[in-house]
Amino acid sequence: MATIALDATYSVDPQPTGIGVYSHRLIETLLTLETPHRFLLGYRLSRFGRRRYFLRPGAVPGARAQFSVQIYQQPFTFWLPWRADLFHSLAQRPPAFRFRQEIVTVFDIFPITGEDYSTPAFRRKFSALLREAVRRAARVITASRATEELLVSHAQVSRQKIRVIPLGVDLPAVFLSRSSPARTRATSGKRR
Repeated sequence: MATIALDATYSVDPQPTGIGVYSHRLIETLLTLETPHRFLLGYRLSRFGRRRYFLRPGAVPGARAQFSVQIYQQPFTFWLPWRADLFHSLAQRPPAFRFRQEIVTVFDIFPITGEDYSTPAFRRKFSALLREAVRRAARVITASRATEELLVSHAQVSRQKIRVIPLGVDLPAVFLSRSSPARTRATSGKRR
């Protein structure tokens, strides 16, 4: 039985981006697994002010997997790497301390390739974090072959280290027809 830590930091954002949605859905799915492994959701200290929004899967009725929640920040939680056998960084930002084994999910490498999207200081900082995350990781997960190619060519990641796992899809709550709303209302009241 292993303890698997996940960086759940972005799952608490009020208006979640793709990383936040991915984190939330992955954690929800892990809840349904019948597994002997335990999961530890780690939240960076910077999110402590949003702690009431932390996912607390241990309190979910019917949950099959075991979960616990932990704030992490170097040097305050220096002992955390000894509690987890594996750390999964869901946002290509490695923690300041090392775990025995690490996995990182990389959605894009725009800090390295996107000169038009951000300032030089931002690109330097986040390019270094991205390169460090993929260097430390035993496996790199990405959602597309295109990102896999960019990781190989721009971040020198070995192709054998990368696993492409396409993202899932949330089905819409309402299905729209090709009719306009006015036409739908006009035709729905006709008698036959």
